[in-house]
Order: sequence, then C-alpha cells, then structure tokens
Amino acid sequence: MHMNDFSYRQKWIEAEGLRILVPDPWEVEDVYRSSADKDEWFPFPYWTRLWPAAFAMTRYLREHADWLKNKSVIEWGGGIGLPSFVAAAWAREVVLTDLIPEAIAWAEENVRKLQLDNVQCRVADWNIPDYPPADIVVLSDVSYDPDCFDVLAKLINHYLGQDSRLIIALPERIISGKFYQMIETSIVHSGTYLIEDRLVVVASLVRPHSS
Repeated sequence: MHMNDFSYRQKWIEAEGLRILVPDPWEVEDVYRSSADKDEWFPFPYWTRLWPAAFAMTRYLREHADWLKNKSVIEWGGGIGLPSFVAAAWAREVVLTDLIPEAIAWAEENVRKLQLDNVQCRVADWNIPDYPPADIVVLSDVSYDPDCFDVLAKLINHYLGQDSRLIIALPERIISGKFYQMIETSIVHSGTYLIEDRLVVVASLVRPHSS
C-alpha cells in the first residue's frame, strides 16, 4: 500500500525520542463522525492513536533493555507500533502484529523511515492459535474487552509454557482489575507510570521456575 492510498493524511510526531508517522488525529475524528452519522455501529479506529499504555510500555522496555538484548520479540495488537520500534534498538528481531491491515501498512512505513532492518510487520489475529515463537511477548492496552479475556489467557499461557517473558501494559480502568487478577500469579516485576493523567501498570510475567 502506497502512502497516497491511505485513508488519512500523515502527520509527523516526536514520540519517546523517535520521529514517526501517524494518521492526522483531526482527520481521523472527522472521518469517524461522518461515518458514524451514517452507521451508528461504525467502529472507532483505535489503532490510529498512540495511547498512554504504549508510552508506558516504551519507558518500561528502556528501563529493562537487558531483557531485550539479542532476543526475539513479538508485539500483539501493536497498532502504530511504538513499543516495537523502541525494542528494536536491543532485540535481535521484532515481529509487530495487528489485526487491521492498514495499521500494519502504517507500521511498515515507519519501519522504512526509521530504517529498522530487524522489524517485520504482519497482519495477525490472536483469536487464531498460531503463535510465532518469541523470547519476549509485548501486549499494550489489551484489557479493554472482557470478551477477549479467554482468548488472551490462552495466548499468555501458551507463551508462559514456552518460557517466554510477557510484558503487559494495563491502563487504569475498572475492567483492568479483572484482567490483572487473571495474570497476577505470574507477575514477577511491575512498574507504574503516569501518562497524560492516566495511571498505567506495566507487568512482567514469567513461568515461576524461569524468574
């Protein structure tokens, strides 16, 4: 997909020390409002934004860069992909995934702009149990829909069973408490960040004997 074929105008921003392309937020809002007026079920394109959890995740990854050195990393539901871009500075290889093809197209454009030779971008659905192997698994802001919790539990347990380290960013919201309870027995380390007046907990999970 060529940038001229994208649904939104591009906008350069500075994010965690990187200059990346994102969809123009004003245009995203205009397109959404126009589409929602015609179809009340039209979904908001959440992938177009960098959310507080992504910023918290990148800071946590930098603070624990030793975990990433020469490791394979996969980010599930990465959207624009900021944490993956940051992880690439230390990781041997990074796979950035999202369900939305246009999100992956934007991510690929940023990979080219940033010249990240060790990052691959793929369309992938966590509902399909085809989990590529990885030493480190990154999940940012995935606790928004209780209907996904069972599927995410399968993904998390699969990677824990493979002795992978999972790093999960959870923004403060009521439903996140239930998700946290689901994973807390595997948490070995966590950090809390205040991003845009929003508290975000970033937790590191490993199988007990791997800690």
